[in-house]
Amino acid sequence: MDEQISQLNDRTAIRVLSEMPETWPSENAGDSSFGPEQQQALTQWLGAPVSSSPVSEGDLARQTLTLLATDPLRREAIVTLAEDVPSTANQFDAGATIAIGAAVLLVLQTYIRFERDKDGKWSVEIRKDPTDNELLKPVVAKFLSFLSTS
Repeated sequence: MDEQISQLNDRTAIRVLSEMPETWPSENAGDSSFGPEQQQALTQWLGAPVSSSPVSEGDLARQTLTLLATDPLRREAIVTLAEDVPSTANQFDAGATIAIGAAVLLVLQTYIRFERDKDGKWSVEIRKDPTDNELLKPVVAKFLSFLSTS
């Protein structure tokens, strides 16, 4: 599956990821806020500086889809959506492009929760361990790089 995802072109990967949230109920629908404090909490949780190298929307989408594919039900949805992307998927789609950050944030909120302590400092708590813990950190790293370069 990882190889199939890595071979998706940018537009297909973005389109599939943008449509993924529609395939499952939001597990964190009440809190979709994300600002500098949450970004800082993710950076601290990551334990590494955010890369200043630009991250493309397609790369971010493929990395996020790889994380999602560890769940068999979501893997099936990814395959179905990738097969159903129309042949015009290589054309510019502003709606899908704008939605990439929101889609990645929704995916991340499936796995993590932002918590504020009594002093107002934000931290990150793992809500649900992914099948492969090593897949979560690259998504966070790419997401933070994407935010810093977009």
